[in-house]
Amino acid sequence: KNVARLLAHDSVHGSARLSRSGQGPTGSQGDEAGRPAPVDLRRRATERDPAGGGALRLLDLATGSGCIALAIARQRPDVRIVAVDQSAAALAWARLNLHATAVEIRRGDLFAPVAGERFDCICCNPPYVEEGAILPSDVRGYEPAAALFAGADGLAALRRVVAEAPAHLLPGGWLVMEIGAGQGRAVTRLARPLFATVAIHRDYSGHERIFVGRQPP
Repeated sequence: KNVARLLAHDSVHGSARLSRSGQGPTGSQGDEAGRPAPVDLRRRATERDPAGGGALRLLDLATGSGCIALAIARQRPDVRIVAVDQSAAALAWARLNLHATAVEIRRGDLFAPVAGERFDCICCNPPYVEEGAILPSDVRGYEPAAALFAGADGLAALRRVVAEAPAHLLPGGWLVMEIGAGQGRAVTRLARPLFATVAIHRDYSGHERIFVGRQPP
């Protein structure tokens, strides 16, 4: 509902419980697990210029209920968006949320549905919680484990995205990705050999939260 109000939209289906893809409005402190609203992710993704001019082409990985793709589509209807998730249940919500937009929805594991394609920008809100971490009941009770946990160090999905994204970015393209608090150094170390520039941005609570990497022009 917070995302729905932010977008002046009557309802964002699945947002009440799919907190990975539908948390609070700009300026919120995030949930008890330390996960902020994805609004900063959306903002940093859409402030990028197309690498080759014309309409910006954007890939939303791990789209979940489609809230980030919806926010971008409403803010920037000129952006051509492909939204991907491997969960059929999540994509059922995404189709409800995105039915009035031009967003193209595909099902599959990370980059598999966009093999051979390149984008000006890739945004991603992947799972990044360490296996065995204690989470609040309102997260643990409603989020599927695959949407939260990513190996012993929480970096399994982040490693894959960082490693595979360059092959799907146009020259000068951007990867904009949410990370866990305290993961900035590890993600930077993974990304530095693969990107021309890398940066970590903090959320409204001061925690490391958004990774931005750019490909060479």
